[in-house]
Amino acid sequence: MKILGAVIEKLLVADFFFILFILGWFLAGLAEKAAFDTSTLIDAWLPLWSPVFQPALGFFMAAALWSAVSKKFFNS
Repeated sequence: MKILGAVIEKLLVADFFFILFILGWFLAGLAEKAAFDTSTLIDAWLPLWSPVFQPALGFFMAAALWSAVSKKFFNS
């Protein structure tokens, strides 16, 4: 169980940085839209929302919950 927990925690860290990248891309797209009135970055970002970004967010939430629950019940 400890090996599985270690793997999930490493994936959780990697997914966190991927989510930060997603957020940065989105904010850059909003800034581009506000400053230049073009939507190139948002247009590239939006099709990836359902197939890539939502599963990454879902995995992050599930892994964070699993990590907290496993530490509470399996470490005691």
